[in-house]
Amino acid sequence: MACSVQSFTPAQLELLKRVLRHEHDIKMYVSALDERLAREHNVGGRRCIRVRDEPEDRCLAEEEKHNEEIRAYHRRRAEEEIAEVKAKCEKRCDATRQHFEARIEKLLLKNDEHSQLKAEQLVRIMDDRVAHWQQRAGWKIESIPHVREHLAWTCPNDGRAYEFEWEHQHYLRTYKGEIWRDDAEMVYDHRYRKVPTAIPVLGAWVGIWEGHYIRRAPEPDL
Repeated sequence: MACSVQSFTPAQLELLKRVLRHEHDIKMYVSALDERLAREHNVGGRRCIRVRDEPEDRCLAEEEKHNEEIRAYHRRRAEEEIAEVKAKCEKRCDATRQHFEARIEKLLLKNDEHSQLKAEQLVRIMDDRVAHWQQRAGWKIESIPHVREHLAWTCPNDGRAYEFEWEHQHYLRTYKGEIWRDDAEMVYDHRYRKVPTAIPVLGAWVGIWEGHYIRRAPEPDL
């Protein structure tokens, strides 16, 4: 049975108040520490961890110029890929129409009810096939800018390794392209996807990022 307040002496009540205030202060301190750590490990909305000091000769203008060149390349490649997808889709649609129209024309020449019904059925199948190719092309066209935007992202040259996801794996990547695994604890987000916790943990060495794949290389000295 829990003790009632009346069973405590004034001295015991004062001691209890001090303990409760002390617990509250500890909780506030821990909360403030967690917030500070989260801020230190988040730059520009990305989780990060320092692996070396910021270069003394860092030039922000040159860095931005280099980053813009990478973004321009990926914008150009996105436009080229979209044009390729559209051309391939149009070629497939034309081939599909030619194939079915030839069969439909032969049926219509027979000029009977059964052939007429068969021709109408082939028209519906042809339209469905064309719509299928167009839908697939639309999905690809929609995804291309997102993929290229992901590939165009570059880390700041500030000595930190930033979170980077590639092929459903979580990594930490520096401006030089050095990549380690992110060994942070995984939790579920609001969409029930597994994501790392706020503070990254530098894990096993993976390799060097080469723009669209990870090349195996010796681990650098930190």
